[in-house]
Amino acid sequence: MKGTDCPGVDDECRTRTCIGGICGDTFAAAGTPLPRAHPNLRGASGLKFVPRNELPDADVVFTCPPHTQAMAVVPGLMRDDRLVIDLSADFRLRALPTYERWYGAHGAPELLEGAFYGLSELSRDERREAELVATPGCYPTAGVLALAPLAERGLLADVVIDAKQGVSGAGRGGGDVGSHGAAVVSSEFAAGRVSRVHARGAGPRPVTPAPAAPNALRYADGCVAPDGAIVVSGVTTDQAAAVVAAFEVDGIRRLIEREDEEV
Repeated sequence: MKGTDCPGVDDECRTRTCIGGICGDTFAAAGTPLPRAHPNLRGASGLKFVPRNELPDADVVFTCPPHTQAMAVVPGLMRDDRLVIDLSADFRLRALPTYERWYGAHGAPELLEGAFYGLSELSRDERREAELVATPGCYPTAGVLALAPLAERGLLADVVIDAKQGVSGAGRGGGDVGSHGAAVVSSEFAAGRVSRVHARGAGPRPVTPAPAAPNALRYADGCVAPDGAIVVSGVTTDQAAAVVAAFEVDGIRRLIEREDEEV
């Protein structure tokens, strides 16, 4: 919500985020308590879903609709210097022909060029003036953050990202039967063909898209992306590890040393 409109706001929390409202067209009718749709939030929020046209005024709006639906919602939300942060794939690719190649037709192509796509850990300053932010998905986030230190120094010769995610990545609709619990228990399966990780604007310099082999595991949430990186000739493992350890990143990171017994 805007400024002091936040309920219960005081001087201590004026600089923090206040969630003013939430709506969901697919799984939650107006008046539904948030924890009923997301039981993991029981006790953490008293918010109830409202119709989209009754959302309170806000400085920032997050959109997370199913694939291809954000392009119909976002244009109407971009007004009055409001920042829109979209969690879908609808605005991640700047060039319309590239988007059409991967995803098909786009309903709001006029917004693609101005959308900022990047990781806040690597490009916070560049995205401050953006009116529309397209957030990277789980695969490029996990893959690029791990490779950024070596890429920044020009030490990567080749890369393969062996990414794995929980079955919640199929969306709340459940996807096809291959993502249902009975199909994935004690299993690992290919979630898609080898493709390219779209990393435009993910860091201070563009990161060359890398082959990504997406797989799904039997856990529900999360993403792990072991990156097989071949460094340029003459760079030892210890030297590469030192570059990673010294890399400044705005966010949470923990470097696992080889001698660590527990990961």
